[in-house]
Amino acid sequence: MDHREMTIEELGNILVQRREKLGKSIDDAARETKIRVDYLKALEDGQVDQLPDRVFARGFIRQYLHYLRAEDLWPQYNVLLPLNEETMMTAAQPLGTYLPPPKGFRRTSRWWLYLLLLLIIVVAFYLVWTQRENIRASVEMRISMDEDKQAAFVTPAPQSESQTPTVQIQGQAPTREETASMPASADVLGNISSVLEKIESEAKKDVETEEPIASQGELVITASRGRCWVRVRQGDRVIFTGTLMRGDSKAFTVSGDVEVRYGNAGAVDVSWLGERLASPGAPGGVVTVVYKMDGSTEAQR
Repeated sequence: MDHREMTIEELGNILVQRREKLGKSIDDAARETKIRVDYLKALEDGQVDQLPDRVFARGFIRQYLHYLRAEDLWPQYNVLLPLNEETMMTAAQPLGTYLPPPKGFRRTSRWWLYLLLLLIIVVAFYLVWTQRENIRASVEMRISMDEDKQAAFVTPAPQSESQTPTVQIQGQAPTREETASMPASADVLGNISSVLEKIESEAKKDVETEEPIASQGELVITASRGRCWVRVRQGDRVIFTGTLMRGDSKAFTVSGDVEVRYGNAGAVDVSWLGERLASPGAPGGVVTVVYKMDGSTEAQR
């Protein structure tokens, strides 16, 4: 082989000949040597200035020459691509040296993770709080249904004979003993008549002065501050059982005292016999109130 000094372009042409002699395409060579195609084309075209660095360029050339079995060309490349002092200092640096991150780099903050966790806790608390009233209303409704069932099976106790009132039938003739006990004197009868008239006149005065009690009353329940489970009962009869949503209002016309049980007493306003009353209880409180026909109320627990 001619040992004269060749140019980079001439060495590149020899690389092409050696590769074609092996029956390899440039893509085959790139795949088998793990060197990029554009770097191999730069070597074969003699454009070594397109390689990344002198040190890396020399490494690619030695690897490619070994692949083509053309190690005899290395002395030529070693002369044409010598290592200067700066390049040798770069080559002397150990591989894998840690490089600090740029000054603009910042460690990823975790504040968004804490914010997401806080949001999940708030949503969970809200769901539990909103379902609390539904659970309480369901429990109160079940208790009410059980009480109504028990009341339906209770039978009134029979009255004893001592409590049975004695009714005297008008027009019935007095017995012989009663006739014998009656005084026969007309003066006594006159005194009795005057006493009866006096009693009758006093009774009329009492009736005239007594204030009449209403025979019917109206009860209005308004859920002003939230929803509330309500049960309205008059005697043993349940008039209404259900949940009033916020803003709902329910009116009842009753003919006697009425008992109302609230599942969230602080959420409602009540009007009884045309008079607006104070809230029956505190928010979330379960209260039973009896509304009487004389206008008074009685709270029960």
